[in-house]
Amino acid sequence: YFTLGPAYCQHTPFAAASPVYVNAWSAVRSLVSRARARGIGTLLDLHALPGGANGGDHSGTNSGKAQLWGNGQNLDLATRCLLFIAQEARSMDGVVGLQLCNEAEYDAIGMYAWYDSVIGQIAKIDNTLPLYISDAWNLGQAFSYTNGKNSLKHGAANPVVIDTHLYWAFTDADKAKTPQQIISEVSTKLSELDGKDGSVIDHGAAQVVVGEYSCVLTEDSWTKANGADKTQLVVGFGQAQSQRYQQRAGGSYFWTYKM
Repeated sequence: YFTLGPAYCQHTPFAAASPVYVNAWSAVRSLVSRARARGIGTLLDLHALPGGANGGDHSGTNSGKAQLWGNGQNLDLATRCLLFIAQEARSMDGVVGLQLCNEAEYDAIGMYAWYDSVIGQIAKIDNTLPLYISDAWNLGQAFSYTNGKNSLKHGAANPVVIDTHLYWAFTDADKAKTPQQIISEVSTKLSELDGKDGSVIDHGAAQVVVGEYSCVLTEDSWTKANGADKTQLVVGFGQAQSQRYQQRAGGSYFWTYKM
């Protein structure tokens, strides 16, 4: 949010540093334009929201807490930010969508009510702009929500797309698996979409993008490779994911070209 400049830093931890961001938004607009000139569309993702949508330091705070949810002041500022971006995007050739939130914490309090409010307000600015939401690590629930949004009963409304992130490197259950087991699991991912995608007339449409995936596994998994060549397993893992996501998702983003 601080990328939008000093006006959006007031009464936040970034207030004292706000002069640093005077030209940040114009730099974003320039990057979008440069990408468009090369045939690349840009999804604008409000990656760091006021207070943080999760407890990670990539959420814009090092507090270790997700203080966006349940905080009226932070939610109001986040909404103002998104409305500003939506208004700006109308004059930015090359914007393919706006993501309201990145990696919301699981079972975030009031998340869908906030989505409803923001989506309704953005529709008054531009009801053709595709809007992306975080699934908060619960893809099935997110599909149920977007089925309701992407239906004819809503009339001319913004299409809503789900952003999910797929990794096999964080849970103890995944750490206990061999690389070969993990590769074999890839073909089962996004099965929650079955029966949810389809008709805007019958039950509403659904679409998902894999906003982050990688070829990273933990050392716990690599030690269980039984002597298999690691490079070949990495290649196999990446190719299996790419194939599956091209089959079942509306797009995928590799995290990341340089790490």
